[in-house]
Amino acid sequence: MRLNKTQNILVIEESPIFQEVIREALGKISPKLQIYLVNHPQEALKFLYQREEYASSPRPQLILLNGNQQEMGDREFLTQVKSDELLKIIPVIVLTDSDNWDEILSGYQLHGNCYVYKPTDLDDLFYVVEKLGEFWLKFVQLP
Repeated sequence: MRLNKTQNILVIEESPIFQEVIREALGKISPKLQIYLVNHPQEALKFLYQREEYASSPRPQLILLNGNQQEMGDREFLTQVKSDELLKIIPVIVLTDSDNWDEILSGYQLHGNCYVYKPTDLDDLFYVVEKLGEFWLKFVQLP
């Protein structure tokens, strides 16, 4: 299976080290994949709504969200994105190291598409992101 067209993925991750691992893992999937990295959900909203420095940003087909954000959490981000008619169709995958079932259930109730355990070991993170990317970008029909 190959990507037949260019697809855009928005990654929301504040750690530069994790950003690089995620970029490398996703970049291994296809040269047609465009990866956009932002540090925080607020910055992601600027990207999604094409505001300020993101005025010409493309609409992503997939969002990968670090579920451990300090300022705006995954639930607030999901609430805003999934209540917007244009954005709600974009799948949001939440990477989290939380095992708090109430938090995870709340995220699914807000229409998070997938909660995945986020390893802290960089090799494990690479593997998880690569497999997620392969599934969502090669086998799933994205909007």
